[in-house]
Amino acid sequence: MTARDLPTTETLTRRDLASRISAATGVSDKEANELLNAIGLEITKALVGKRVVAIRGFGVFTPALHAERMGRNPRTGDLVEIPKRWTTGFRPSTALRERMQAILPGGENE
Repeated sequence: MTARDLPTTETLTRRDLASRISAATGVSDKEANELLNAIGLEITKALVGKRVVAIRGFGVFTPALHAERMGRNPRTGDLVEIPKRWTTGFRPSTALRERMQAILPGGENE
């Protein structure tokens, strides 16, 4: 079963997230958006600096270097060199994994 097999509702956008932070904390929407920007910037700076970002109860963001490798152009079948590149991995915390597992059919939120 993949995420595509599960029913979804709608996407939580940045604006929605800022609005929810605002409602939960009592700060203005503008301040909540600034807070969200600051958090995103700090996470980005840490990852660009090749540092792991661990947020207890949520998960761990990890920078990962993918080595250079050979691949095939799917259209032509020609061999092509795929350059090395940085990506970001995410590993959810145990608490987040458990909450996500609970929404599976047969879980507590069925």
